[in-house]
Amino acid sequence: MKKLLTFSVIAIAVVLLTSCETSTMFQEPCETNQTGTVIVRNETNHGIYVDVTWGSMNENSERWCSNGYSLTYTNVPAGSIKIWGQVASTDVWEYDTEYLSACEDLEFTWYYNKSTTSIDAKEKK
Repeated sequence: MKKLLTFSVIAIAVVLLTSCETSTMFQEPCETNQTGTVIVRNETNHGIYVDVTWGSMNENSERWCSNGYSLTYTNVPAGSIKIWGQVASTDVWEYDTEYLSACEDLEFTWYYNKSTTSIDAKEKK
């Protein structure tokens, strides 16, 4: 009887532990919803407008970001995204395409490019 009880307890424990692996009960909301966070930093020495878009978005929610500050976009769907920036004194929007993974905190910094008088995400000029 003891062997049967021990085997039953072990079998139940194995079933419970392996069934939790595929359950969404213990997943973070970002895993369940497949979303991440994008932090856009401004190191341009100018105030800029920034935005983050994905998919075939027709709307945008550009926001002002002062030099030396950052803005955070939460619940951004994982996948290909565009991070936009515009120096306030120009009408030219620049963007960079990035890939956002689920639960990722992607940090992105805009810099000022003196040679083109626009903003640049690739390297500090």
